[in-house]
Amino acid sequence: MNTQSILVAENDTNAMSTLCQLLEGVGHTVHTALDQATAHRQTDLWSIDLLITDVRLSDNRSADDFSGLDLASDRQFFDVPKVIWTAYNSEALQRRIGQIPGVVQVVAKQDGPLKVLDCVESFAASRRLALRRVAGRRADELSLIDALNTIDAISAERAVAEGRYMVMFGILLIPSVAGLALIGTGRLNGSNPWVLAYGFLVLLLSTLGLIRALRERQRNAFRQWIVKKRKTLESIGKGHGNDTA
Repeated sequence: MNTQSILVAENDTNAMSTLCQLLEGVGHTVHTALDQATAHRQTDLWSIDLLITDVRLSDNRSADDFSGLDLASDRQFFDVPKVIWTAYNSEALQRRIGQIPGVVQVVAKQDGPLKVLDCVESFAASRRLALRRVAGRRADELSLIDALNTIDAISAERAVAEGRYMVMFGILLIPSVAGLALIGTGRLNGSNPWVLAYGFLVLLLSTLGLIRALRERQRNAFRQWIVKKRKTLESIGKGHGNDTA
């Protein structure tokens, strides 16, 4: 279970006690505050994952008391998800709530504290799902990095192999021409067997070397095809980055 650190701001001690027992009963850590000042002190002491606040923290009898909404609007809770728990409802109240960032749900006290618990558990489940998705994207990004590093290594090896191929081709071209010249010379000088044998040997070795060089070139062509897949992998990486953002 993904337990959360929850701050409950409520000036009704009975309602607070009932709600806290429910939240602690399912494993959450609960911090309490009867007013705004205490709530701010709690944020200095603890890291808060969720704020549950009543609308009227100062005076339950005053229709102008929005101290709970003032608390939820405070910059200390800007990035904290919020549940508004209230027994009152009006257009002015709804407008004020609509201006508060991060409000997960508004729960009527008439629905009882179990409704708040359901809201908290639903939020916890969605938070777990979001964390798993982030972890999955991170794993995909690490796999992508490994794949790109592998392709980079293959690209470097391919560049070195291409250089070797060009040098080998240039070097073997000379003895191939020399072998042909020796054979031609042997034929012109009465077919000297030693000259012919040496010429054929040089030509044979040169031919084998050229075949090997051509095979190396084929392998390089395959590696080059792999390198082209880099663009595909990079496009996938950009897609993951956009999803994460």
